Amino acid sequence: MQGAGHLGEDFKDYYKGEIKMGDTPSLLYLMNGNRNEPTSESWGGRFEKIKRSARVVFDRNTSLSDSVAFCTIVEYRFQGPKISVPSDSSVFQMEVPYGDSKQIWPGYYLGDGLYCLRYAPKQAEVLKFKFTSEIQGFPTGEAQLVVTNLWPGKPNPTDNLLGENWFSDSTKPSDFDGRLQGGKTIFKWRNEVLSDWAERWSWLK
Repeated sequence: MQGAGHLGEDFKDYYKGEIKMGDTPSLLYLMNGNRNEPTSESWGGRFEKIKRSARVVFDRNTSLSDSVAFCTIVEYRFQGPKISVPSDSSVFQMEVPYGDSKQIWPGYYLGDGLYCLRYAPKQAEVLKFKFTSEIQGFPTGEAQLVVTNLWPGKPNPTDNLLGENWFSDSTKPSDFDGRLQGGKTIFKWRNEVLSDWAERWSWLK
């Protein structure tokens, strides 16, 4: 990318030089493949139909006995003290480790002593986190959650049902690349994609 105009010169200054482009497969899918047939081969991967989007509701802190698939909408609902605050006020937090720092996710008061927070884990891991709040009597504390790498995981009665035109990465074990579901349906095109990418950057020189 160096020497490819102002964009190439500037690119290295982002993310400390570590390329992070999570939307790339979506773009590659449109660049090379049959956009009307997601189950066919494309640079962006090969997909299969999906009828539900995973959503799990807990009314307590979770532990190592609880597991969800990555990207599941995990909804925590807690009963606590009844307070008088404006609707949808953020009154508690979920602190999640992130590298050498942490991420803070807000939780909200729904009224009548009910508190709620939604979180979607992005990778397979044993997640350790804690809930904090300045509200006296709020059920704070540390928690854990086992996140598996097969989306959408086992069915739950709280899953969101989808329409006819929803697709997800291949769930075939042979299509996994390490922990990445469907990874081999994308990575098999690495040489073709990078050659095309290099040609496009050459246009800016």
